[in-house]
Amino acid sequence: MAGKMSAAVRSRILEALRLPTLPLPLPHGLTSRRASTSTPWPPAGSGWLVHPPPLRRQNAKGLPSREASSLALVDDNALSPTPAHPTYHPSATTDESVTPERWGMPPFKRWRRFVGSRQKFTPQDAEHLQALQPRLLRQVAEVVSSVVVLPRKELFEAWEVAVRVHSAFPRAAAVADLAAGHGLLGWILLLLAHEQGTPRTVECVDVCKPRAAQRLEEEFLQRFPALVGKFLYRVGRVQELTPISSTVLTSVHACGPLTDHIIVLAIAARCPVILMPCCHSIKPSKGVLLPLTCLENGALAIEREELKEAKARFGVSVAVDGVRADVLRGQGFTVLNDQIPRIITPSNQIILATPIERAVTEAHPWRI
Repeated sequence: MAGKMSAAVRSRILEALRLPTLPLPLPHGLTSRRASTSTPWPPAGSGWLVHPPPLRRQNAKGLPSREASSLALVDDNALSPTPAHPTYHPSATTDESVTPERWGMPPFKRWRRFVGSRQKFTPQDAEHLQALQPRLLRQVAEVVSSVVVLPRKELFEAWEVAVRVHSAFPRAAAVADLAAGHGLLGWILLLLAHEQGTPRTVECVDVCKPRAAQRLEEEFLQRFPALVGKFLYRVGRVQELTPISSTVLTSVHACGPLTDHIIVLAIAARCPVILMPCCHSIKPSKGVLLPLTCLENGALAIEREELKEAKARFGVSVAVDGVRADVLRGQGFTVLNDQIPRIITPSNQIILATPIERAVTEAHPWRI
């Protein structure tokens, strides 16, 4: 009975969101109270987000018009990750034993603190920056250090996410960086495409544009004049956007419920989304739309108990991101996972979701 009630609650939520109603499974291993809980979750030996959705989506009614977006319309085929010969950037790897050689730096004392430091890059860091590899990373670091506005960790954080986005969708011509902050992720995505000779525009969105973001923009355009006209920073709320299906949505550390709003945008527009969430919580949050957030009206008591169980067993980030993945699967997305080195940030898990109509295979070559 508990399982049926849970499914009914989810259906009511999806109906309220005017999203297509599909069966939405619990995170792997989470079962109703009357069922056995012996199945481990995540499954041993596999990523906990690597299973394709069981059903194709149904026709959605009442969704925002795809043509209403200002984001550029591009070839949909560019959004299908390459199945056989993906274009990997040299740094697009996941190494369990990370060393400074990963970024071309020779070993030095406290290099881990250097990579994960919140201290700002300065020209005095040139000794370490000169050794960075590949060359494009070194060029980006020189720009960042020259304006003295960004923490060191943000350079490596944005770089690691950007090479994964570009490796997954090397031909994507339109990318939206949501909750963009200084916009560094967008600039790196532009440079990766420019280096490859692929046309691309990037639109960054945040509720305010930091003054440092303007300084960063001026410095990048001065050093890379070929990027003029390809970068746009829009001030506004993520919830007010209407992206189109050919845009790749990205976000690094969109805090808590904001990640859920981005997921709703991706579901409505049927567009790929790559997220590295942070500030995970299972507490009620006003205005949040997805089941995992436990809306204040109390209708999600079963989901809240399930999340508490998962939190106790696996930690809050795994529990919340696991349900996020199932929400996406239930709406017809193939969901994969990866992570950047934890020495950069403890909130290092990446979720990549692609509409199943564009998905290639469960054994996705992007999973690196």
